Amino acid sequence: MLNEERLVRPYLTAVAYHLGGFRDFSEIEKFRHYSVYAAAIFGRSIVEQQHARLATTLAGLGYSAQNLELHLASVLGSLMLENGDPRLETFSTDLLQRGQASRNTAVAGAVGKVSAGLAALGIIEQPLRMRSYVGWKDKSVDGVPPEWAAWCRRWRDTSTLRPSTRETNYGFILRIGLWLARDQPQVASPEDWDTSVCAAFIAALDRSTVGEWLLESAPRRIAINHGKPIAANSKRVFLHAMRRFFIDLELWGWAKLRFSPRY
Repeated sequence: MLNEERLVRPYLTAVAYHLGGFRDFSEIEKFRHYSVYAAAIFGRSIVEQQHARLATTLAGLGYSAQNLELHLASVLGSLMLENGDPRLETFSTDLLQRGQASRNTAVAGAVGKVSAGLAALGIIEQPLRMRSYVGWKDKSVDGVPPEWAAWCRRWRDTSTLRPSTRETNYGFILRIGLWLARDQPQVASPEDWDTSVCAAFIAALDRSTVGEWLLESAPRRIAINHGKPIAANSKRVFLHAMRRFFIDLELWGWAKLRFSPRY
């Protein structure tokens, strides 16, 4: 009966779920659109509310709207069905690991997104490691003050940004350590920064050139524009990475800053 009318399947499934204890969704022919079935079973309002809550959290972690559209609604609906409860607070690491292990790489990546959002919400301790992500790329800390490098690593190992964004930001804040060693040797930790150091950094960034703040682990190639002023977008990325770094340290209670990174 569940296979006869595709348009009414979600509602027939909801009746079977609540009145007949039906749970084996594999019995439904060509079972897809998990979010539609989850909405029929648990109610559209709560499913959409939980999805919006998770999407908003992930957007705050750096995921783009286009990235969030890929598999997220379907995977979240699938997890809700497997969990038997649509509320994010009831999701567990075991549930996510089962969901990640039983799916292809693309969909497993979406489970990873869900885990990143849940970790940011404090529902699970830490996000799952993406199956296709083998680990941090080695980056040289030669020339970077050791204490600054330690702060950078600690931030990288704790941040709930998606792995690629986290590693990109890590590289930028490490490179700023090269500037500190050269121009601000008295600055060793985030708590040493004040408005005058911030002003000096912004001025130095504005005057910086391509290849100037380069880690030893960076590819050894001479760019066509080597020595020329860095692009405005590069300056924006540096500032965004630093702002996120300082805001996180303050939010986590790791450092008492002497300036506001939000301005």
